[in-house]
Amino acid sequence: MDHSDSSKPNPGQQRETWSRPSQFVLASIGYAVGMRNLSVFPYIFYQNGGVAYLIPHFIAMFLLALPMLYLEFSIGQLTQRGPVQAFTKLCPLLKGVGVGTVVVSFLLMSYSNTLMSWILFYLFSSFSPTLPWQSCNNAWNIPETCSVAYTVNDTGKQSASSLPFLSSDSGDTTWDPVGNWTAEFGFVNGSLTPSASQQFFKTRLLQITEGIDEMGSVCWELLGCLVFALIIEYICIFKGVKLTGKVVYVTTLLPYAILFLLLVLTLRLEGAADGLYHFFTPVWHKLTHAHVWVSAFTQSVYTVGVGMGVMVSMASYNNQNYNNICRDSFIVTMATCATSLFCGVVVFSALGHLAHKSNVDIADVALPGPGLVFVVYPEILAAMPVPQLWAVLFFLMLFCLELGRQFSHLELVGSCVVESLGPKLPPGWRSKDSLLMPVCVASFLVGLPCVFQGGLYVFLLMDQYTTSSPVPILVVLEIAAICWILGLWRFSDMLSKTLGKTPNIYFRVCWLVITPLMVLVVLVVGLAWHFPLYYETYKFPYWTRGVGLLLIAVSIVHVPIGLAHELMSTQRPLQESLPPPAGDRVEMEEV
Repeated sequence: MDHSDSSKPNPGQQRETWSRPSQFVLASIGYAVGMRNLSVFPYIFYQNGGVAYLIPHFIAMFLLALPMLYLEFSIGQLTQRGPVQAFTKLCPLLKGVGVGTVVVSFLLMSYSNTLMSWILFYLFSSFSPTLPWQSCNNAWNIPETCSVAYTVNDTGKQSASSLPFLSSDSGDTTWDPVGNWTAEFGFVNGSLTPSASQQFFKTRLLQITEGIDEMGSVCWELLGCLVFALIIEYICIFKGVKLTGKVVYVTTLLPYAILFLLLVLTLRLEGAADGLYHFFTPVWHKLTHAHVWVSAFTQSVYTVGVGMGVMVSMASYNNQNYNNICRDSFIVTMATCATSLFCGVVVFSALGHLAHKSNVDIADVALPGPGLVFVVYPEILAAMPVPQLWAVLFFLMLFCLELGRQFSHLELVGSCVVESLGPKLPPGWRSKDSLLMPVCVASFLVGLPCVFQGGLYVFLLMDQYTTSSPVPILVVLEIAAICWILGLWRFSDMLSKTLGKTPNIYFRVCWLVITPLMVLVVLVVGLAWHFPLYYETYKFPYWTRGVGLLLIAVSIVHVPIGLAHELMSTQRPLQESLPPPAGDRVEMEEV
């Protein structure tokens, strides 16, 4: 059999490939870099020791994120398949791992489209003659409790440790090791006067209810934005990677250009230097705190987006003999780190100006989550010359950042549907553009509750449970499937014969020991330090934990099901179900 035959998803149909290697790299960076780099990482960097945090951060990125990224790139390029078919070929006993990654990706895509609808709502609102969050004279404002600017009452000052979502039932300050956004939307508590910007977010955009038990009615404008976002995502990928490879030049490079413009703008503002001083000042004693290191491990898992199948799918569109995926893994990892630091400089220079203007401490405005990009930053932009221009550029940047992630998830799910169901369907329904439509409809239906008046609570619930436990579990199982069951030496031999290169000792040691141990620390600490979910002072009812456990089970249950199916369908002993020693590509095709 010719080696090229193994890259054919169906007889007579050659798998698509990226037009240029640069498209693969840009698509991977566009997926890895998202709104979290702008809204979460700067705060984590500042809170965990400033420049001192770079030590655990880079250790985690090079011992966890980089090896896992290289592993997933290798799996995709070696098999020329998405994660479902890839793990079925390489390790049939754990073929459920591939299915689990696709389920996590689908759920994440479905509720994260809510962010796209919010961004589009702000983007369209930015074309108003006056930005609607600039004053307290709008119909949705409560004038007696509204402040045009960010202020702090005499009753006290806000700090990160006073936020309800960082508190346990006993009132002791704890820390969220998962790094999910969860209730970080509630950046203001009772000690602060709500600003016009926050009232726009809560009462105009969200029209928020009192709790998850009161879902209210659908927010029709957000519903329209949600549909519009899905249409754009569909257009970006329905013609395959040839079109997607061109789209990533815009969705990946444009945000950097806008970020640079924002940096030039904010560095000229009064107080910007003070913000940067607080951001970069090292606090060395924090390196003695265990949670700082666990935070670095945790962020490295979620920053590059491993464990959700997308990187496997991206690499599966490489030319089969392309041998620079090690270099590309390094580029994507370093680009992600550099972007996070770049975002931190932009954010804290702006926060320094806001703190100076409002005469408050930097800790009062340096808060994490989408509250930063939907409340604090719009308020800063409103005070700029020609605020509409900067607001449009800012939310256009956010839209591109999230679009790159969202259509990557959609491409993964759509490709796996095509690979798994396409051969079983009538010829007219086998094309990718046809099968993408049901995927988009299903994603829309899953994310629909998030655009109700009580939708924020659904969003927070899904964000808390969809990735927190399943992703670390799936990452460990990926390593187990490739390095412990298939066998690291077999896998290395396959890579050597196909790509012409064998993973060096650094990657082999990380895959075998270091990386799985670090991920297990993330998983164990995340489970041990779990705390009830809050939004500001609202505590989610106890029954929502059952829903959260169901979300976790939906992603993980495919692993034991796949194991049982493989053992029963082959009707042979467990040791005989293991892959044969690595040979040429023909042998791998027969696994």
